[in-house]
Amino acid sequence: MMGCVDERSSQTSEIPPPPPSDTGEPSLEGSCGEVGSFDMAFQGFVEDRDGQRLEGVTVALEERSWTQQIYKRDVTDVSGEFKVSDQDLPMIEGCWGTVVSFWLVGSTDTSWGERPLNAHIIEALDAGRGVIELTSPLILSE
Repeated sequence: MMGCVDERSSQTSEIPPPPPSDTGEPSLEGSCGEVGSFDMAFQGFVEDRDGQRLEGVTVALEERSWTQQIYKRDVTDVSGEFKVSDQDLPMIEGCWGTVVSFWLVGSTDTSWGERPLNAHIIEALDAGRGVIELTSPLILSE
């Protein structure tokens, strides 16, 4: 048992232990809650900074915190549109943004852009939707 001395009263008082940390390596049990999975498709389009749709951009779905891997890729069509979908994407209840962090990344040989997806995923899961239609473009810069 840990304690400290209160200099005003010279009595020892008990200090509660610190809360468990969830900053360690991920485990199968999860740090914040139950580990689960979800299926989701992401549809959208890619533009340059001038608002021109871009064909031939590689678009990838990345998870950057827990699994740290790229899940699926697609290449934009002549209209600059893409669809990236996957099954069994990881989620940990109560840990969006801290343990599980999904991003959409677009790239060519000369340009690159990214956007976070967690807010879109949470909204879609809460609404029972399996498809996220991104209404604003993924913008690439050189």
